[in-house]
Amino acid sequence: SVNKAKSLPKIKTKKVGNVAGVLLMVFGGIGTGFASIAVIVTLILFMAQKMVMPVFWAGLFLAGFIFMIQRGAMRRNRIKRAERYAALCGDKSYIDIEELAQHMGQSKRYVLKDVKKMIKLGIFPEGHLDEQESCLMLTDATFKEYLKLQKERKVLEMEEKVARMQEKQKAKGEYLTQRQKESDKSGRQGMIYEQTD
Repeated sequence: SVNKAKSLPKIKTKKVGNVAGVLLMVFGGIGTGFASIAVIVTLILFMAQKMVMPVFWAGLFLAGFIFMIQRGAMRRNRIKRAERYAALCGDKSYIDIEELAQHMGQSKRYVLKDVKKMIKLGIFPEGHLDEQESCLMLTDATFKEYLKLQKERKVLEMEEKVARMQEKQKAKGEYLTQRQKESDKSGRQGMIYEQTD
């Protein structure tokens, strides 16, 4: 089993956006603190002197920093989900999207969209989806195996199709031969009748 574990292709994941996510959360948090103070100060000024513009700008900065925190958290959560997807694949290095959705408690549509985004961003550098977009494969080796099986399946389907066509042609030929025989027989019988007349 140790040899088997060694021969299995390792699932590669890259923490794309993780550092950016942390920085966004850190600076967003610092900015939110300062912007919150600015909002309080400008609100006091507004109440004292009815100055609308400073309140507006302070509010805008606050919203911007909160957005930064949200974006940062989103990126970090995506990395955590990617690691969970990889863990759920286990030694197989592939898994059905439907199975992933069940484990994650999400819809199949959500997980598929999430996985596609991860592949596009390079979080799964060897990530692939099958033709039907129903299976996630996380190593190039697994994907190559899938392509090989697909090719074999298509060849087999083609062979079966050709065999069916040949069978049809053979049956048609046999039918025509039988009709020809019947026609010849009835022709001969007709000639016999004519001769007896």
